[in-house]
Amino acid sequence: MTLIQFNYWLLEMNDSLMIGDTSRISTGKTSLRSLLLPKPPGREPSYLQNCCGFLFCRKQKSLGKMEEQQIAAGNAEDAVNNPGAGPPQPHRGESFFAIAKSLMVRALIIYFITSMFRRPSVPVEKSGGIPLSAKTASTQIYANGTAFDLCVYVSEDPNQPDFNDPSQHVWTLPNLMYGDWYSGPENNGIFTQELEIPVPELVQNNGSFYLHTFLVRTGDSPDPSGVSGPYRADYTVHRTRKMNRLKKRKYGKTHNLLTGTTVATEEEIIKAETVKEEILSHWHPNLTINIIFDYTAWTKGSIPSPIDQFIEFSNSGEFYKPILYFNDYWNLVKDYQPFNTSVNLFQ
Repeated sequence: MTLIQFNYWLLEMNDSLMIGDTSRISTGKTSLRSLLLPKPPGREPSYLQNCCGFLFCRKQKSLGKMEEQQIAAGNAEDAVNNPGAGPPQPHRGESFFAIAKSLMVRALIIYFITSMFRRPSVPVEKSGGIPLSAKTASTQIYANGTAFDLCVYVSEDPNQPDFNDPSQHVWTLPNLMYGDWYSGPENNGIFTQELEIPVPELVQNNGSFYLHTFLVRTGDSPDPSGVSGPYRADYTVHRTRKMNRLKKRKYGKTHNLLTGTTVATEEEIIKAETVKEEILSHWHPNLTINIIFDYTAWTKGSIPSPIDQFIEFSNSGEFYKPILYFNDYWNLVKDYQPFNTSVNLFQ
């Protein structure tokens, strides 16, 4: 009678466990469901059998906890006795955070390395309160087929020739057509002119002189004073080119070993006795002027170098002028000729 009351008290304390978990709890090879014997035909399982089955399940569960504690104690003892075995495996959550931390560190390292090779951002310039990105592209101010004149001057002034001095005006090509590829004597768009240019006294003494080239619409004048005709700055192209270059000239006492003669002049032979080298002005007998036919939609302030130095915009920035280019690509160094006070005329 005492045993039955004791089992009944345990049954009441664990009634929820027995009723709710009878389908899940298993200990060893025997489950609680199997301990609750099925109903025999014509007989009900005794209350004592059900209680004994439940007590057996509780006992197996307690033994399982004791085994887990013994295994944990054994692992701790093995770690103390065998330190070379390594630390225990990390928890799944700990391994996830370790991997995330490693990825973040690698990403930061890659970012700092790539930022070292990244080009610095160019600040956006503003003109009249309008950002550079909002500016519209410019167009060519000379439409295809525009009639224009080419005027060439030679002057010692690098900024502007003297339009009142007729000797400085050396060449004019009137009534040219922009975009005409078949003009000229040979119908190839090329004009050639041989000139005789007097050398000023200042230039003879290692001074400099400049070639001024103008493009103006037919009927306009390159003179800003407007004396010789109307002047329109937006339609006037002005380019300047230095005609002479200062180069070193060396003197030596050299002779041809076969003939015993020398190609040096008497003046050069005399100078070779006193000096080894001298700085003289040199000039090239050929100069090519190219007019570039271009209708690219250039934007002011965003033209790459070195093209930007050849493109000139109008005052409003809405248009750009034709490109005038001095082509000296084929001017070889050996073709440059020295001159001094004895040279009075260039051909």
